[in-house]
Amino acid sequence: MTDDISRSSLEKESSSGSYPLYILAGQSNMDGMGFVLELPPDLNRTQENVLIYNPNRKDDGEPPEDIGRWVELGPGHGYGHRFIRNEEGEMSLPSGRFGPELAFAARIRTLHAGRGVALLKYARSGSSIHPETPDDWGCWDPDVEDVNQWTHFKYYYRRAVSRAGRDRDGEVLKLSPAGILWVQGESDAAYTKEIAEAYEENLEKIIGRMRKLTGHPQLPVVIAGVSETGREEGRPALPWAGIVRQAQEKVAGNDACAAFVRPPEGHGWIDPWHYDSQTYIELGRRMAEAMAELVS
Repeated sequence: MTDDISRSSLEKESSSGSYPLYILAGQSNMDGMGFVLELPPDLNRTQENVLIYNPNRKDDGEPPEDIGRWVELGPGHGYGHRFIRNEEGEMSLPSGRFGPELAFAARIRTLHAGRGVALLKYARSGSSIHPETPDDWGCWDPDVEDVNQWTHFKYYYRRAVSRAGRDRDGEVLKLSPAGILWVQGESDAAYTKEIAEAYEENLEKIIGRMRKLTGHPQLPVVIAGVSETGREEGRPALPWAGIVRQAQEKVAGNDACAAFVRPPEGHGWIDPWHYDSQTYIELGRRMAEAMAELVS
């Protein structure tokens, strides 16, 4: 995958003046555990006129890292992707994993007559919205005073927009916020009933804060439903998944600019928590179709 945005990618969108910007956020099933080796040929390639900003993840309590750049979307932007600095500057190092981003971008471009898109992806594995989950995987609660995943996301959103589409010659392409994709909830469904029951309010809050950050109070949102997962040490990995999923459906149902998407029935898993490769592909397509319907 190329590490620089080609001039042709910018020139082909010059007539519209901007790329629609989609925010991809959540936890590990947004980050993506699909295997690049299992991608079909149409997705196992660099996608023309699709840009992605996928910065390094940081723990709660750590400052956001001043690194990351826009690159063309290709395989390897799932779990384990990272940026490094060397003598040539910042370099994107793809991993062997992918998430919903590949199929989403391909499908949304088809639905919008081939128009280019930009993706900002920040998803921290294991992260919750609720601030009192016992494991320290990260928290999205925007009201927590300490540095957390919301702090990081907010920083990277502003950094990404300020560096939008900058090529080697310093040309900049404008970004227009177009929607939010939210794939998260497993951690809020894993611990106690009380944490799960707070999910509806917490999800509404994080969506509201993301919309406020972008300056678009009615920014479309597509929420992926939490699935019943496997078992861990003989017990359900997500004992309160039903409560969280009902909350997700209710939030979407009460918001004229939101949609709820279910993963495919009978989909596969690679472990008790994470989808298989085909499920990430189908989920990305479904989220693209739901997003296109919201903005039609």
